[in-house]
Amino acid sequence: ATDLTGNAVATVNLLGAADGSDPRSRAAAALSVAGAHLHLYGKAARPGRKLGHVTVVADGIEAALAAARTAAARLTGDT
Repeated sequence: ATDLTGNAVATVNLLGAADGSDPRSRAAAALSVAGAHLHLYGKAARPGRKLGHVTVVADGIEAALAAARTAAARLTGDT
């Protein structure tokens, strides 16, 4: 289907945490953010490495970006 599911979408890259921890252990916390979708690339975690991204569809760009940033921060333990 090609119907719109919201008015705005935001994507935030997921970079490896400074301590090198694996974000998969915190996936449930990230997915508890309304509308968040997690896309992990299956790479080994290390500081600064791009490990995936989070997308959020929302009614407005500000809400989508805020939610995507919150979900990404929960994955890296930055909350």
